[in-house]
Amino acid sequence: MMNRNQVLALVISIVLIASFLYSKFEGVGPNIHLANATAHEHLKWEMRNLGISFNTEVMGNGNEHIFWNEEDDEKVRELIEIVIEEYY
Repeated sequence: MMNRNQVLALVISIVLIASFLYSKFEGVGPNIHLANATAHEHLKWEMRNLGISFNTEVMGNGNEHIFWNEEDDEKVRELIEIVIEEYY
């Protein structure tokens, strides 16, 4: 039988794990990885020039993904179309 402190520790652990998983999977936002490295760098360059805030993260498979905010989604998608037309 678990005492009160053990139950409290278990509940806190579950909440922390749940919040970590939520931040990793639900709070990610829009992102992309372009297989063509030149196109990928060109997209980041264009985003910087337009003042679009973004972050990059290398995923488990070694590919760098570009993450941006929801409010910039439409502008970034237009840029992606332009870059894809140019490089693919």
